[in-house]
Amino acid sequence: MTPRASVNSFGYGGANAHTIIESASLHVPEAHRSTPHTGDNSNTYLLAFSARTMKSLRENLRAVASSEQTNLNITDLAYTLGSRRSKFPTRGYMLVNPSSLFNTSDHDLQILSPSTDASPRSLAFIFNGQGTQYPEMASKIITLPVTPSVYETKNMPSTPSRIRGSLYGTAVVDALGGPVEFHRRGTFAPVTSYRFNANFGLKPGTWTDDTSTMLCLAQSLVDTDGQFGIHDQIRKYVNWYYDGYMSATGKCFDIGNATSQSLDIWRESTMEAGNISAVELTYYQNMVDRALTHERACGNGSLMRCAPIPLVYHRSPVLAQKYAALASTPTHPHPTCQESCQVYTHLITLIMTQPAITKAELFTALHEFRFTSTVLRTTFDRYKVDGDRQSATSFERFIQTPNSEIKSSGYVVHTLEAALWAFFSTLNFQEGALKVVNLGDDADTVGAVYGGLSGAWYGIEGIPNEWVCGLQSKSTLDQVAEGVVKLVEKGGYSDQ
Repeated sequence: MTPRASVNSFGYGGANAHTIIESASLHVPEAHRSTPHTGDNSNTYLLAFSARTMKSLRENLRAVASSEQTNLNITDLAYTLGSRRSKFPTRGYMLVNPSSLFNTSDHDLQILSPSTDASPRSLAFIFNGQGTQYPEMASKIITLPVTPSVYETKNMPSTPSRIRGSLYGTAVVDALGGPVEFHRRGTFAPVTSYRFNANFGLKPGTWTDDTSTMLCLAQSLVDTDGQFGIHDQIRKYVNWYYDGYMSATGKCFDIGNATSQSLDIWRESTMEAGNISAVELTYYQNMVDRALTHERACGNGSLMRCAPIPLVYHRSPVLAQKYAALASTPTHPHPTCQESCQVYTHLITLIMTQPAITKAELFTALHEFRFTSTVLRTTFDRYKVDGDRQSATSFERFIQTPNSEIKSSGYVVHTLEAALWAFFSTLNFQEGALKVVNLGDDADTVGAVYGGLSGAWYGIEGIPNEWVCGLQSKSTLDQVAEGVVKLVEKGGYSDQ
């Protein structure tokens, strides 16, 4: 029977290997098996030594060098030392030929000391074999500047920190982007901190309509104890529009076309005198629908204020999705606007409910979202590679998209895409904030949407303190944020 051994290695990601080893004697001619091998003593040979200690190793060398066997076969010696001796941790080697063997010293011995380093080794990459591999994938991904962060599991901040981070984050990036709103990309000095807003004559750090309407929604959820009173939300928006409620300056100085048109309609109702009836609510909502359910009305005015919904209702994702769509309808009833709010809510809900998650995993949730809006599906499907399976590859494509291909207009789809691009392709809150506002155009709103998502991810501690402290009318934000935190901590909302 021929002695053979089979060795298998089943590695990660399909890196499998199989080899068969058999006795070397089968490949040695019969005549050579019993004939002493004289070898060519003019060649150089490698002599391997091993011992338990350094002292023993040197003694072994001296024993060989002092041998009086003048007919010593150096080939046999090399074979015996390398193959027939026990392997001990202290090892050494030397290169010799017959003329130099008996003139060697300790200095000719190359010592390989046993390693005492017990520190853990770092793991670079393991691909799990779930259909996410393609040739040279690792070599491409490892070169991405965001790789260490987006593929690293993040332990999320506390729930209060995420809530405050989202609310303050909205205001901070809104205030950063406000001064370059309406400015074409590349026509202004890059934004690096707060600056005077010449568009409306505002002090540095002043937030705009994006934060005002977000605070209206947040305060409504607090005032109704989480019961989601759509009439109360509308009343607060109208009070902001006409009386400056929740404004950083005491008046409404900036408002989108769809929002102003819809609030003019709602002001005609009797809601300012008290609770509006269901019949009247339906009547005026139908008026808004007729006026604003067209493609030109797909602005970002409901998306920019949406963050409080997932912050308050994150424990009930289905309810959060329902209310995200419903909260859009008073001013932006188009289905694309509603679904944009649902996508945004879905991502923040995951951030709020997961104790640890990676950005790559969060992108997978976006990748797998079941869009009903054709334009939203088309927008995000263009990043997909090889159908639905290659989420990792799609993520790579998305975060490497150059800013020249990212639009930052007031169109809700552009706003959502730009905010998500800035979030997924950067390493910290500050980097993403500056990246997104320097896109220009509707910079305050795109920034606010980024800030609400990114602030929930990084928490209030992740936002530069000088930005938080530099906000105008910060006390208003403080009051609303504390109200939302207390509401969530007591679980004060209904699933009905």
